[in-house]
Amino acid sequence: MKNRRLTPIWLGLLSAALLGGCKEEVCGEGGDFTSPPADHGDDDDENNDWLFSVERINRIELTLSDEAVRTLSKERTIHEDRFEVPGQLTLDGVNVGTIGVRLRGRLGSFQRFEDKPKFNLDLNEYSDQRPFGLERLALASGSIDPSKLKEVLGAQLMALADVPASRAGFAQLFINGEDYGLYITMEAQDDRWMRRVFGTDEGNLYEGSYSYAVWWPRFNDFGEGRDERFELQEGFDVGHADIAAVSNATLDSFEAGRVTDSLAEAVDFAGLQRQLAADQWLGNLDGYGVIVNNYRVWFPPDGGPMRFGSWDLDGILFPDAQSADALKEPRGNLAALCRLDPDCERDWANAARDLADAVDASTLAETMAQAALLTEEAVYADPRACDPEAITTGRAEVTEWIETASETLREAWEGVE
Repeated sequence: MKNRRLTPIWLGLLSAALLGGCKEEVCGEGGDFTSPPADHGDDDDENNDWLFSVERINRIELTLSDEAVRTLSKERTIHEDRFEVPGQLTLDGVNVGTIGVRLRGRLGSFQRFEDKPKFNLDLNEYSDQRPFGLERLALASGSIDPSKLKEVLGAQLMALADVPASRAGFAQLFINGEDYGLYITMEAQDDRWMRRVFGTDEGNLYEGSYSYAVWWPRFNDFGEGRDERFELQEGFDVGHADIAAVSNATLDSFEAGRVTDSLAEAVDFAGLQRQLAADQWLGNLDGYGVIVNNYRVWFPPDGGPMRFGSWDLDGILFPDAQSADALKEPRGNLAALCRLDPDCERDWANAARDLADAVDASTLAETMAQAALLTEEAVYADPRACDPEAITTGRAEVTEWIETASETLREAWEGVE
């Protein structure tokens, strides 16, 4: 499907939805903006699309003991390990029972408990049940995104680009009855996520992020001598032998100055190129190409090539991450090797052009306008994150980005044939 510029009608509707005018009069007042309960089906039903929808705001209620609150409140720095505490969860009117609760976020997005932190909800920490088919649920606070729309836009774009990524929706969070405001629900990347995006719940899934050497973050990549730092999320412990095989092939390729046959067989470069193109369309400062962060890698059970996936798309809409210069010398070693290899570089450029052609700006704009209208009252009334000017500016930025991103992506790859 060819990219279409936004029609004046859709541009007007999107602008009205995303701009909405300043809301100083309701800033931080709070309120209940949740949607009526969804038709959940069975509690363990895997059809949980209602939780990751731009058509509703789910209601999430947590009850924490005084001890749990004290424990979470102790966490002050970005490099500390996170404590998990028990809590009682009611999700969209359904009493789930006792779950595990911990704070999320490190560089750039960490917030203290008394502010507006990210959360990880471990729904089967204290039982064998998977409520609504969920093992975990991630809640993003939008601490670096006043618009509260970026991660939803990122999820929509990754789906269009055929990149393994999480679904995203909206929720309003209440803790011990206190309004914590609007949150983004993010699909946890577990075995059932693997089955949805890869067609099987088997294989090894690793987190590619960073770890701390005292206070200094060290980003994990292939061929850097940090294979053991990749955290196994799902699958079986093989002593990081699968990661090591890719690292060895990466080092051989750097020595050869190109992508060797062994590395091409070990890595799904076509999938990586789609993900890099999608990250560039989104201006993702936090992806594998620019910072080497917030990515997943999956090794199929049959020994096929390693595939990439995307995670945590709050660091998007940065022009510097979209420009032609952003990926001339990528930080990710596999991306850098692809840029060194003329055939791989050409395929990457074509993947970017294909994505630019495939994005229907009008349809994407309609989806984001729906999300903006749904959350307009809630985002301005959020008692823990109210900055009317930043919200309005951030939502206006989404309008312009959708209109221009595909053309900017094409321009970034001019001259690579």
